[in-house]
Amino acid sequence: MTPAVYEFVLLSITSGIAILVARRVFATQDALNLLPIILGGPECKSFEEGQSAMYREVRRARQGERPLSMIAMKIEGTPRRYDLEPLLREAQGTLAKQIRKNRAAQIITQHLNEGDVLATRDDHFVALLVETDELKAKHLAAQVTADLEEEFEEEVRLGYTFFPHEEVTLSGLFEGAEAKLAAFEIEAEHAEEDLSHHEYVTNESEPAPTSFTDS
Repeated sequence: MTPAVYEFVLLSITSGIAILVARRVFATQDALNLLPIILGGPECKSFEEGQSAMYREVRRARQGERPLSMIAMKIEGTPRRYDLEPLLREAQGTLAKQIRKNRAAQIITQHLNEGDVLATRDDHFVALLVETDELKAKHLAAQVTADLEEEFEEEVRLGYTFFPHEEVTLSGLFEGAEAKLAAFEIEAEHAEEDLSHHEYVTNESEPAPTSFTDS
């Protein structure tokens, strides 16, 4: 068997298994509509794979004195879990994450322009928006956030950096956006802790109900 034939057979088997698994996982017609998300979706490279394109766009922006923005995005919460067959339960978490990542990439890509670069980094996305200034970047991020939160019913947290008035290198844009994303997460976690503490103190300070007995 030649390598080409072997690769074709392997791809056919893999696709067939994926289709069978998806049909078992998704019982309703609405859920079956997610099948293309599992099998494909827009290409979203890892940050390492997308670096060369990002470097190129930063050089173009610097040479042409054009604006450039980078956004780091993260969807909070745990991906929905699906009731898979016992044999597939170990892969359930991985499959759910892949479905959510592919679906999120589809939503984000709908808002991007030609030349923009979207990549994944650990548990979040980074998007390099070419010829996009701060105002336009924040407007786009608000639209993306609204769509992602509607789809996943989870909070979306953001971090921004802008070329050239904040950073002038790709590493600076990337590190700045991720640092602001991390700061956003810490601030949100502190807010949640403060709210929980306030609710606890309020409950503790409420007087116990008075009981009355007949005399």
